[in-house]
Amino acid sequence: MSKMHDIRIMKPFYPVLLLLLLPMGCAKRQSHSVHEVSISPVNSRAGTDARRLLAYLAALPAGDSNRVISGQNCCHGNEIMRCYEAHVADLYEATGHWPGMIGVDYEYTRRFSPEQLSECNRHLIDYWEAGGLVTINWAPHNPWTDGGTRDLNSVNMRELSDPRSAIFPKWRRELDRIAGGLQELRDAGVVVLWRPMQEMNGNWFWWGLSGHPDDGEPFKEVYRDMFRYFSEQKGLNNLLWVYSTVSFGDSAYTRPVDFYYPGDEYVDIIGTNVYESDDFVIRDIGAYRRFGKPLALTECGPHHDRMDGSFDNTLVIRAIREKYPEIVYWTTWHDWPEHYVAMASNRNAAGLLSDPWVLNRGELDWR
Repeated sequence: MSKMHDIRIMKPFYPVLLLLLLPMGCAKRQSHSVHEVSISPVNSRAGTDARRLLAYLAALPAGDSNRVISGQNCCHGNEIMRCYEAHVADLYEATGHWPGMIGVDYEYTRRFSPEQLSECNRHLIDYWEAGGLVTINWAPHNPWTDGGTRDLNSVNMRELSDPRSAIFPKWRRELDRIAGGLQELRDAGVVVLWRPMQEMNGNWFWWGLSGHPDDGEPFKEVYRDMFRYFSEQKGLNNLLWVYSTVSFGDSAYTRPVDFYYPGDEYVDIIGTNVYESDDFVIRDIGAYRRFGKPLALTECGPHHDRMDGSFDNTLVIRAIREKYPEIVYWTTWHDWPEHYVAMASNRNAAGLLSDPWVLNRGELDWR
């Protein structure tokens, strides 16, 4: 754990008022800007740090440099205990840079116990206290069958937000378990970029297209119900809510990026996931821009057919600079057996993290 606590060189503090004003100036000064982004958290009870961080993110595209936060995912739950060393500590040893943000999935491989989530949280809290940011996504297992995320059987999304349904109490217990982990982070002062049930406009997860291919409303209500439960009853005022999709492609397996959108009053940040090897292409970038929210590359890495360690990491920042300069952070995904995705496992990580557009941990000055 000692590797986390390097000496930090902080930039001058920007007053919050300045941060609140910058995005409007950005829309006037930057030729690529097509809208002014929203910078008021959707949770009216959001804490001061959550408000400051969102304002900071929204202001980043106004700068000439230091405008995209680097990020690295560290696997799932308490798997961070091994992934952190390989993906973050080794990256620092190789490049001299700590990524600005680290992240985990609170589930996906299995349902982690409260104790296991606490083990995960200790790493996230340490990284936060050393000056880094934290993002968490949640890919829950199928609550009807207890199968994994890709078990599409017995799904009826309407039941999850209906207190009269038989599955509702079980789903509430799942939300309680996850909320407990997030409350522990809240009590430690950690702001979380919270990204639940991602890629819902694709047909590979049970909460997505396969469950209700012609009606986005059931997912929207599950998302809204989670937002209300976490914000109003669980007091999770440390969350910034991230709606994260994939680009619309073939209608047989995707829907437009706004098909499951729960509404402006439930989303702080828009995310997209891109895995490419030759060029990063966000085919429907115009649709993402129209949300009027800060935009993030919430997952990225090489194409699934070419995860052999040959990926040029600098492709990420080149694509952002040349085509998508409104992106405020990216999160590179993690390795898994015979698949090499992490920055430390691919080429030119030092070139990526030393790029003048990139903000690493010691350069974040949102406070």
